Amino acid sequence: MSYQQEYSDSYKETVNKYHPAYTNGLEVAPDLPKPLDQAPIFYTPTQERTICGIRPVTFFLSVALAVVVIVAAVGGGVGGSLAVQNAKSACNNNSTGGLTVITTTVTAAAAATGAATSTTEPLVVPTGVVKLDCPGMANDIAISLGSNSWVFTPACGIDYSNSDFAAVIVYSFHDCLQACAAHNHFSGQDECSAITFQANQTRFIPANYGNCWLKKGNPAGNKASNELINLTAGAKLKGSTGKS
Repeated sequence: MSYQQEYSDSYKETVNKYHPAYTNGLEVAPDLPKPLDQAPIFYTPTQERTICGIRPVTFFLSVALAVVVIVAAVGGGVGGSLAVQNAKSACNNNSTGGLTVITTTVTAAAAATGAATSTTEPLVVPTGVVKLDCPGMANDIAISLGSNSWVFTPACGIDYSNSDFAAVIVYSFHDCLQACAAHNHFSGQDECSAITFQANQTRFIPANYGNCWLKKGNPAGNKASNELINLTAGAKLKGSTGKS
C-alpha cells in the first residue's frame, strides 16, 4: 500500500492521514519567521605587503644573492692580489738565490773644461761563485755573431796575465768569450786575442771591477793557485771568419 503525500508552498505541510495529528485535510503549519532580506556581503581582498614593489620573499632572496655575488667578487680580487704578490716574491727570491749583493765605490774621471773632476758612484756588485765546467772543459768553442765566427781554445786553471784592455762582469765562461768576439766584431779586427775568466765574483769584482778580462797580443799563460785552480779558466783565439 502506498501513501500519497501532497506538497504546497513553504508555509504549509501535509501529513499522512494515519498520523495522530491528522484531522481532516490539510494541517496548517504555524507561521514561521520569514528569512530577513540580507544585504549582499562583499569581501575586500587584503592587499599583500610589498617592498619596493616586490614581494618580501623575492626581495630578501634578491638581497641575499647580491650579497653572495659581492662577497665572491671581493674574495676573488683579494685572492688574485695575494697570488700576484706571492708570484713576485717567488720571482725575486729565485733571481737572487745564492747571491749576496754588496756595494763598493769606483772613481771616474770626467773631462769638462780642461780640468779633471772626480765623481764617485756606487757600483752594485752581484756576488757569488758562478758555474765553471772545469777541469773537464777542453774542446774548442765557437762564438758566432751574425755571419762571422770566432773559435777559442779553452784552458782550465790558466790565467793569461797582463795585456788587459777591458774588464767585464759576466755570469758564465761563454759570456766572457762572447764579449771578446763582440769586441772584434765591432772593431773590425781581432784585437781581442785571449781572455781570463774567474768564477769567484765575490773575490774579483770588487777589487778588479770585473771577472772577465779581454787581452791583446799573445799573453803568457800562468797556472792558477790551488784554491782557484777549478775556478779559473783562460782561452786564446784560434781563428775567425771575421776581419783580422
